[in-house]
Amino acid sequence: VLQLGLGLASLALLFGIARQLFSPRAGLLAVGVGLSYAPLTFYETKLLPTVLGVFLSLATLSLLLKAEREERPRPRFLGGGLPGVTVLCRPHFLLVIPLLFLLVAWRQRKRGRRALLPALAVSLLPALVIGGVTLRNYRICGQGVLISANSGITFAQGNTVGAFGSYSF
Repeated sequence: VLQLGLGLASLALLFGIARQLFSPRAGLLAVGVGLSYAPLTFYETKLLPTVLGVFLSLATLSLLLKAEREERPRPRFLGGGLPGVTVLCRPHFLLVIPLLFLLVAWRQRKRGRRALLPALAVSLLPALVIGGVTLRNYRICGQGVLISANSGITFAQGNTVGAFGSYSF
């Protein structure tokens, strides 16, 4: 039920982002595309991090747009820290953080040196969130595991002699 609610909240965020960047009509079109994209509906009924990852990604973009519009510290802080939480849910989002830095710096370029603060928030605050988890991992297991350590299992499952391209026991 919570994931279904997150799916609906994701559609609301998608509408708000498209409306703010383009037009209300684009917002409705984006929601229509989101509703017709079958994998999103499929994953909402499974206990997987996909739905939360989509929601956190959209919430990150929405907060960054709000921070740009209002220029207040709270949305900037949340919009800068939320990518770190998103990375904990979906580690591949780590690749998006440098792009967010460039996007924020580009959109703030008219502000001169004051544009550096929002761009740095997008890159440094996630590092603090991820760093906290890395310290926790080190304290628990004695190893500096950045986020998680299941890539070895995944690699082993996909590269064994009996691997045939899908999950097997």
